[in-house]
Amino acid sequence: MVESKKGQILTCKISRKGDNIKQTYQFKYLGFLIISDAKYDTKIKKRIATAKNTFNKMSPILKDRDISMKTNMRTLKSCVWSVLLYGCECWTISNIKKKLEATEMWFFRRFMRVSWTDRKTNEEVFQLAGMKRSMMKTIRNRQLKFLGHISRKKWTGKR
Repeated sequence: MVESKKGQILTCKISRKGDNIKQTYQFKYLGFLIISDAKYDTKIKKRIATAKNTFNKMSPILKDRDISMKTNMRTLKSCVWSVLLYGCECWTISNIKKKLEATEMWFFRRFMRVSWTDRKTNEEVFQLAGMKRSMMKTIRNRQLKFLGHISRKKWTGKR
C-alpha cells in the first residue's frame, strides 16, 4: 500500500519469482486487525480504556504500601501496560501520541497517589517515582523489533 499526498491509496503490483502477490486491504495479525488506511485512533482509545479499567481493578495491589515500589512498577508494566500496548507494533501513533503520554501520566499519578490538586508537574511526579517517561520508547522499540522480524522473514508464498 502506498499513500499519496492527497490521501489516495495507490496500489502496487509486486511479484515474486513470476507470481503476483495479492494485495489485501486488511488482515488479522495476533488478534489485531491491520487495515490499509492505518488509522487506529479508535482502537487505541479502546485499548487505553481497557488498560485504565485493568489498572482500577488492580489498584489495591498497585497502591499497597507494604509492596516495594520496584515490585509495583513491574506489576504495572507487566499487567497494565501489556493490556495497553497489545498490538502496538502496527500502530501509527503520530495523531495519538499526546493521548498515550497522558495515559502514561494518568497511571503514574494514581500509582504515586498524586492528585491534580497537589499542583505537581509531570516531571516532579516522575522524579518522585524515580522513573522517566518510557511508554513511547517502549512502543518504538516494539515497532522496530517487529520490523526486524518482518525484514528477516523468508517469504514462501504459502501460509
